[in-house]
Parts: sequence; structure tokens; C-alpha cells
Amino acid sequence: KAVEDEAFTREMAKKYGSELVVSIDAKGDTVATRGWVEGSDKKVLPFASFLISIGLRTIVYTDISRDGMLTGPNLDMMDLPYIRLIASGGISSIEDLKTLQNMGIYGAITGKALYEGRITMEQIRSLGGR
Repeated sequence: KAVEDEAFTREMAKKYGSELVVSIDAKGDTVATRGWVEGSDKKVLPFASFLISIGLRTIVYTDISRDGMLTGPNLDMMDLPYIRLIASGGISSIEDLKTLQNMGIYGAITGKALYEGRITMEQIRSLGGR
């Protein structure tokens, strides 16, 4: 919805401010929509900049080409200043989480790696997360 209706997104940002979280699902540098089925004309970084400009402070970024692949996160897309970024897609090991933590990334979604035992909750706790 955030991609398809800028007026709605602005209205929600005005109403909820920094408490609103938008998920950017991306294939390459393009934002995907409708459950990853459709593409859009929006590029990831300009769209993220728009969200920041209207007051959002938290974005979940998923590289859908990596989601569930355990190939490591797309670190090239993690450079968004002034934002609490939650990384998703491709996280495969505690080393990936350490890298994201060292980059100042706010959080991570570790679905498949956690389910498959590649990362344990004990390891995650040992990072002393925020």
C-alpha cells in the first residue's frame, strides 16, 4: 500500500509518525508489491528516502531474491542513515548477524536460519542485542 498510494502513506505517517513501520520488499533495486508477485516503478533507496522524509524511522528491508536462501544478507542495500533498519532475507549464520550489528543495523529477521538450527537463540542472546 505504501508504494501504491503516496497520499495514504503521507496520511499514515502524519497520523502515526515514527511509530509506523513500512516493509520494503525488493528484487534487486526495485520495490516489489502484492506479496512479491508484482514489481513497481519505485527504486529502493529513493523510496526509502521518501519514507524518511515524511517521518518514518523504522523500515524492514527484505531482499526477496535471498529470502530463505541462506546466502547472506544484501549488505549493499543496508546504508540508510537516520533509520532503524531491520534486515531480512538471506541471513544464514551468526556471522551475518555480527556483521549487521557492526554496521549499526537495528534488527534482523532470521527465519530459516533459526528454524534449521544454523543460528541458535543462545548465540543471538550472546550478541547483547538492543
